[in-house]
Amino acid sequence: LSLFSLDCVITSVYQYQLYVFFLMIRRPPRSTQSRSSAASDVYKRQAWKNTTGDEVAKRMLEGYLFAKEDPFRASTHNKGIMNGIDAVAIATGQDWRAIESACHTYASFKTGKYEPLTHYEIIRKGNGDEKFYGYLEIPISVGSKGGVLETNPLYQNIFQILGFPTARQLSELMACVGLAQNFAALRALAVEGIQKGHMALHAKNLALSVGVPNHLTQEAAEFMSASGRVSSDSAKAYLEAHHLYSELRVKHAPKQVSKPLSTFLIEVKPQTLNETITIHLALDCLDNRPNHLSIETVSYTHLRAHETPEHLVCRLLL
Repeated sequence: LSLFSLDCVITSVYQYQLYVFFLMIRRPPRSTQSRSSAASDVYKRQAWKNTTGDEVAKRMLEGYLFAKEDPFRASTHNKGIMNGIDAVAIATGQDWRAIESACHTYASFKTGKYEPLTHYEIIRKGNGDEKFYGYLEIPISVGSKGGVLETNPLYQNIFQILGFPTARQLSELMACVGLAQNFAALRALAVEGIQKGHMALHAKNLALSVGVPNHLTQEAAEFMSASGRVSSDSAKAYLEAHHLYSELRVKHAPKQVSKPLSTFLIEVKPQTLNETITIHLALDCLDNRPNHLSIETVSYTHLRAHETPEHLVCRLLL
């Protein structure tokens, strides 16, 4: 539920729906339906990425309505929901294929048209307050005892972490994860775009693939982003600069407390050479948060009339 960024309370009821400040599950007797619902204060709790809460809610609602009208967008919308549910199902030894098949069938069960499994709306209260409300209703049939679940130590460890939930509690948990997954994806899509988040993750994966330690992946990703080059070569350049400076720092100041390093990229392309000269520097920073700067040559076509190619024209990227 951490993806929600909401202050919620989890509860379970049988026949009643509660539309206040709660995240809840409704499962009628002898039914495989699990409904999870959430409501939050639009203005105070939804602000994200320098975007006001009411604007975040309105954009998310537009994204949901788009999926409701377009079955192809609804397919991607629901795929994101199942990303979370399938992960829980696989980790707990459930038949994730049956669960996914049932959920996608249920997406077109009510109206005969394939639609989003989640539902979002902005509710205006009598006192004028607005709440962003969303719920997810899906058919889930799972088990929590018997067979491989009691003989496989991996599943036993997972169930121990979850507090040995009953089948009902496990289905509720899956519904909550699906709703949280969709909330986070829809918010990212509506505010900053999915691609930006994926590229940040891609940069970290690249850093790990070339041997950057886990505690430096965030710095390496920021370095690549600042230089405008998200690639293995860029990650290797960061790692080499970091290793070189770390060795020098230990050699000349062995008692110095280690802290994050800032990076400085200089790129020059002299006319007399056929290749670009690139220099990567790693520096101590006064602040605990590292800074990543880049200076790159500008095309000579941008030189002003009184300047010549001998003038080095640079742009500073902060």
